Amino acid sequence: MPQGNRGGIRPVIAKFKSTEVKVKVIKNRSKEEIKKCFTMYDHITPMNAKLIHNLNKNPQIQSAWLYNGKVFALDKDNKRHRFDIFDNVNMKVKH
Repeated sequence: MPQGNRGGIRPVIAKFKSTEVKVKVIKNRSKEEIKKCFTMYDHITPMNAKLIHNLNKNPQIQSAWLYNGKVFALDKDNKRHRFDIFDNVNMKVKH
C-alpha cells in the first residue's frame, strides 16, 4: 500500500533523545519480529543517496550503507571504507 495515501499506511518520524537508543533500534531493525511491525529508514540526503547508489553499482564494491549519517562501503576484499560525496571511489578502493 502506498505510504501517505488516504486509507494507506502513513509514515511516522521518530526522533531519539540519545544516539545510543537510536543505534540499538537500528541494530535490531532486521529482526523478524520487528520487520513484521514496521519498516525503518534513516534520513538520507539526496547527495548521500546518490553516492550509495553509485557505490552499489561499482564493480569493486560489495555493498554500501548509511550509518549514523556517514556513508560506508565494503569492497571485494571485505575492507570497509568511509566515503564522502567528493571522494573518487576508484582511487579510494584501488587495489
